[in-house]
Amino acid sequence: MIEITTPETNSLQETKSDIDPNLEELNAEDQSFYSSIVPDLNAMLEDPNPEIINKIVNYSKSV
Repeated sequence: MIEITTPETNSLQETKSDIDPNLEELNAEDQSFYSSIVPDLNAMLEDPNPEIINKIVNYSKSV
């Protein structure tokens, strides 16, 4: 198997604005919901579940 690495300076580590430009288009209830799930979504980006990674790799091998 080939070992693949990612450079230490990738886009996930760059600081980005916490405010989504499309957030202003949402009503108050939707903004509240979005704000409540953003931390969990960002955590999934930074540390994805190994099961999900395995599913992606297995799918890639099957194609």
